[in-house]
Amino acid sequence: MNDFLKVVKVFSGHQELLDIGLCDVLVVSTPNMTHHRILMDIINHSKPHHVLVEKPLCTTISHCKEVCHSFHEIGLTVRM
Repeated sequence: MNDFLKVVKVFSGHQELLDIGLCDVLVVSTPNMTHHRILMDIINHSKPHHVLVEKPLCTTISHCKEVCHSFHEIGLTVRM
């Protein structure tokens, strides 16, 4: 069996992935309406992460502003 396949992990959701602490950077590639909630969970986690998010950042301008401001405040990067 390929060594890569031996280490693939499956998670029930983003919170479990955050809690296990395996990553330094996360990619959000979920349905658009979930981006804001997931991004805010990442920001508010005890160990927040840099993020690459699939377009759109969020589905409303106010949510986009909140996410950008929150990431800037803690010194992390969010990119699309």
